[in-house]
Amino acid sequence: MSRVAIDRNGRWFDSENAEKFDDEKWFDGSNNVSLATRKANCFQTLYRTSGKVWIIHSYDYYQGSAEKYSIVDDSCAAAWLMVNEYDPDDLDFGVTIRKLMLALEV
Repeated sequence: MSRVAIDRNGRWFDSENAEKFDDEKWFDGSNNVSLATRKANCFQTLYRTSGKVWIIHSYDYYQGSAEKYSIVDDSCAAAWLMVNEYDPDDLDFGVTIRKLMLALEV
């Protein structure tokens, strides 16, 4: 088990047993740029815990900066998955996430 603290309130999750989704990146000629953050060298990973909780891990490669874990709702997770070009047909979340993704495509 890899216990990761989410906040100072004692909440945590097991990153080894969570589903992990890495952000997509492109190379701008100098740096890797995240589709999630639209910034060079600032990245995110989305986790879905065994309890169906979505968590975004934000991190970068700059000295002195801290990683951050944030709990997000289904609609935020769906938007994140869309921005990072995940295909809902390839994901096994059932109809709920697919409906949320379609609702976000206004």
